[in-house]
Amino acid sequence: MIRVLTALGGYVNHQTVVCHGVSLNVVDFGGTGEPIILLHGAMSRAANWFDVAQWLKERFHVIAFDQRGHGRSDKPATGYMRDDFVQDLIGVMDQLGIRRAHLIGHSLGGLNAWVTAALYPERVESLIIEDMGAETWPAEKIEQWRIWFDSWPLPFPCLKEARRYFASLRHAFADHFMELLEERESGYWPIFSFEMVLEVVRGIAMKS
Repeated sequence: MIRVLTALGGYVNHQTVVCHGVSLNVVDFGGTGEPIILLHGAMSRAANWFDVAQWLKERFHVIAFDQRGHGRSDKPATGYMRDDFVQDLIGVMDQLGIRRAHLIGHSLGGLNAWVTAALYPERVESLIIEDMGAETWPAEKIEQWRIWFDSWPLPFPCLKEARRYFASLRHAFADHFMELLEERESGYWPIFSFEMVLEVVRGIAMKS
């Protein structure tokens, strides 16, 4: 079952697409022309594409969505194999009336776009993949991610301290992760679920 609830606000049109029981937060950045769908990487969200969308929408209709386990979309306990992500993408396209689209994917999103193009070539106009290869990730990658997550000094008491921490890891992380934090009563926490991201990594490390 797929249904749509729409709400306008800010610079973009936010929509909730419910596909097979999973709510997906869709962001329409606007623009006219052929549709482009942007697929983010692990831990990221549709909003991370904002700067890219601003120049793409001069020629295209630009859409992105928080993939399952990320952002404002649902984070089910299971369902992170490749087919789950592919069916989400096809479901979003169907509900929005998009027959064919250009796909741009980063990391996890690149893999999901890649598999979608292989399984549904009639739905893909063109494909751009960034920071993702064809090889299956080793199982050790899961534990490496878990150790990294365990090292985060959560909760962050303020955004300034969070920025300082991420910048100490890599300068580019500072701006990126500021988009991925939300304030709770105890402080600032990631908007994504560590356990769900580990399920995503496990899905990449396994044959779908």
